[in-house]
Amino acid sequence: LGDAAYYLNPLLDGDDGREGGLDCVGVHKWRMPSNWKFPATSFNGDAAHGSITHRSTQVAAYGPQEDKGNTADRHSDRLPRERYEVTVARLGHGGHFSLHSADEPYVPTWPTVSPLVDDYYREAYGERMRRFAGQTIVEGGCGIFPNFSTGGAARTFVVWHPDGVQSTEAWRFYFVDQQAPREARDAMRRFQMRYAGPVGMTESDDMENWNYASAASSGVIARRYPYNYQMGLGHEKPAGRIPGQLSQVRSESNQRARFGRWLEFMEAPNWSEMYPLKD
Repeated sequence: LGDAAYYLNPLLDGDDGREGGLDCVGVHKWRMPSNWKFPATSFNGDAAHGSITHRSTQVAAYGPQEDKGNTADRHSDRLPRERYEVTVARLGHGGHFSLHSADEPYVPTWPTVSPLVDDYYREAYGERMRRFAGQTIVEGGCGIFPNFSTGGAARTFVVWHPDGVQSTEAWRFYFVDQQAPREARDAMRRFQMRYAGPVGMTESDDMENWNYASAASSGVIARRYPYNYQMGLGHEKPAGRIPGQLSQVRSESNQRARFGRWLEFMEAPNWSEMYPLKD
């Protein structure tokens, strides 16, 4: 994992910030006519697609919301946060993360679902902020080379299993806090299924992109030319207070790192050339 562990570990914490504490409540497994690199690369960092691909799902308010037509994600974007694409270059990992302080107020998220559910998340948020007082909190999702991804719906992980050149078998795992009351667990589980998985509103959008991109890539003209991954090239910088390299959110630094690592695997004559990594 290298520096990616810094970003992955918080995703395994309980809602109140305690280490570990999650239950796996289920897994979706499905196949789709896409090369596995498309979803793996997308979850590695592809902020540019969201405003077009997922516009209809945002309008439909797929998630917990304070007001009709105003999803929690859109509401929380009003808070002043630093947002970056973070790259663990030598290992091919990366993702999108926002940085914020532990003194930000709770944003009401679940009141239209249930006051009990919103009270639970409010209390858990308060305890989490107390645990990390004075620290920088990092939130987001990432891609771990080669085929493990987090992000999208909260508390979900996915593995993209190659099932042939033009087929992927996806395994998406769903988690909830062990200590959450039943009503809060059910609310999170329902939100996760509306968002992600084979019939999730947002993942259905993504699959349409991946499936058609796979088919188009096998065309006569497409096979003549390489894909262009120059966005943000040369603008990466060391993060400083957090591990890795930082880029603007709409960048392809993660994709370049991912395919650079993939190329090393394809060209290395043996495993000793791959590990340990040389400085």
